[in-house]
Amino acid sequence: MSKRATLTTRQKSIIRILTRMDGRPITVAVISEKLGVSTRTILREVPAIEKWMSDNDFNFERKPGVGMLVGEAPETLRFIEELLDADNLVPMYSRQERRKHILGELLFSDEPVKSLVFTSKYKISDGTLSEDLDVLDTWLRDYSVQIIRRPGLGIFVEGTELAIRQAISNAVLEFCDVERIPGLITQGTSDDEKMQSLSREPLLVFLTPQLLRFSIRILKETEARLNICYTDSGQIALIVRIALSIYRIRSGHSLTELNMDLDGLRGLSELPTAKLIAFEIEKQFDLEVNAKEKIYLAMHLSATRILSRGSSFSDPLQALNIRQVVMAMTSVAEQLTGIPFKSDSTLINDLVSHISMTEKQLELNLVSRVTYTEDLKRTYPEIYAAAETACEVLREWVQPRVIHDAEIGLIAMHFAASAERYQNSKQKVSVAVVCPTGIGSSRMLAATLTGAFHNLEVRKVISAFSIDTQALRENGIDLIISTTDLHIDFPYIVVEKVLKAQDKLLVSQEIDRIGKEKLQKRMQQGGRRSLPMNVDDIQRTSEIGTEIVEILNHFRVVRQPGADNIRHMMELAAAVFADGEEDVRRLADCFQEREKLGATYIPDMEICLFHGASDLVAHSRFGFLVLDTPLTTTETMIRGAVIMVVPASFKDSYRVEPAGRLSALLVEDERFLQALQRGDEAAGFNLAREALVKYFQHVIRQQ
Repeated sequence: MSKRATLTTRQKSIIRILTRMDGRPITVAVISEKLGVSTRTILREVPAIEKWMSDNDFNFERKPGVGMLVGEAPETLRFIEELLDADNLVPMYSRQERRKHILGELLFSDEPVKSLVFTSKYKISDGTLSEDLDVLDTWLRDYSVQIIRRPGLGIFVEGTELAIRQAISNAVLEFCDVERIPGLITQGTSDDEKMQSLSREPLLVFLTPQLLRFSIRILKETEARLNICYTDSGQIALIVRIALSIYRIRSGHSLTELNMDLDGLRGLSELPTAKLIAFEIEKQFDLEVNAKEKIYLAMHLSATRILSRGSSFSDPLQALNIRQVVMAMTSVAEQLTGIPFKSDSTLINDLVSHISMTEKQLELNLVSRVTYTEDLKRTYPEIYAAAETACEVLREWVQPRVIHDAEIGLIAMHFAASAERYQNSKQKVSVAVVCPTGIGSSRMLAATLTGAFHNLEVRKVISAFSIDTQALRENGIDLIISTTDLHIDFPYIVVEKVLKAQDKLLVSQEIDRIGKEKLQKRMQQGGRRSLPMNVDDIQRTSEIGTEIVEILNHFRVVRQPGADNIRHMMELAAAVFADGEEDVRRLADCFQEREKLGATYIPDMEICLFHGASDLVAHSRFGFLVLDTPLTTTETMIRGAVIMVVPASFKDSYRVEPAGRLSALLVEDERFLQALQRGDEAAGFNLAREALVKYFQHVIRQQ
């Protein structure tokens, strides 16, 4: 007699697909397509299916590169289906699935739910329900939401509308398979059936095809209209939050209070974009979007970091402060592991970008608890431990705000990616990596791939929302390696963020296949190669090269006896690159306007950072003002000032990056600051030239 093990509804569906193949293998990708879930979701179910098959003495086989099959006679396959049908009237859920469903029902219910509803629906005891509610209540309290249990009334959640939305959006990002979103709409096509499958889960009830399609469209339109781009890590979160906002407003749950500094929030630079999105919502759905809803959208846009297209430019002083923190963190990690993290410019830049976003999220109380910590601890234990210690520097900097374990996991991803890069060697097969959950995970996956496969080269790390297959072909990309399902006319495979053995086998097989195809093409076509760069790449590289030459040709270190006050010091600095009294005044005014936004004094260096965008210069300028007699106040001693000016037309453009690279050098190489402070223009110039040449080589390699 067969043993009876508990299977979830999804596991039963997978087994039914297998039994109906009549002993033929079927791939995980095909099963995921049939069930409308990701391949990772299917792979998570395989161990339980394998155990059930083994317990019942059925022959279940997994053939890498071929697929899964049930190797039994037709009558046995029919018997397996009878076993599944025997308790088909009682849907079975894993504990995690059950709790996720209960959480969704509570968060979206407008009235108390009787406990009998849950115990009957999920076939559980009152004690099990109580245990589930205790776990969910603990999770919800991180978002200032709690579960209330009132005998005779029922079970419901209590919290502000802002808190409930934050809980819903983070529950979706943490517990649901939303990485399917990028693959649902690709190159202007859509699949209603697959889109509808998302909203069947209680937590995703708001992600209807209509709201999902609208949210994706509005992001694309705002990018095109405003010439901006959203970070990869934020696109899915924004789609979820825009759709959720529309759903809640439609349901009569508009935001009435934000419990934050509204004057500060009204000054968010993302507010105009939020108003544009709100206008589209009002027009499309005939709804009223109030002022607080617009500020709420602006908060999330700000936390997601909107950048001008092709630019990584941010406020130089803020970037310099963050870079100091990053350099301290990499120094700690380097001492603990022996890996030269401080010399990895990709790691430094990625951490500066990541921590800049994290700081904004902490400021707005929008930090997500989504985590890959356990996977990282298992796969990279030493790196994770080093990152954890390095994060003490970050904790001290952001006090009194709290850095959670989930954030440490994301930062550890960057360090793990750097460690993998350290082991890299030259590769031959060109791939693009797609991972919609964040740049850290993308970089880590890319580095893991290049470290594990010496005949593979990761040429691009791109967003699933902006895949351009024509551009990939023009740039000689052979394969996309993605962590989410895609629907595109281009070779791709789907793997886990942290590569498992079966993923590595799949990648190896693809490399072999591509290698053979390349050999055949070389034989047939005489070895013709795709162009490694397109025209836009060439123009961008040329313009960056021009700015580097201009900076070096006009690099200045100027000594002055002293300054009477900050304004006088600004005028002395302006005179380095401006001619004539009127132009000096105008450039000094530019520096002073920036000063109004926040002090530009850097205490650790005892210098100011005078910077701005002005039409007085046609190209970027970088210099340093040395004061022989420091300017002192009761709290500060100013020994000099960095002078950084870019053309007004360059603001928020990639053409400001060379000047920004030199401001970063102040932190990365103490010799540069020392040379500037002692007025040694030749030494400063040599270090600047070396850094900018390396940066330009990096730009060329990245194209």
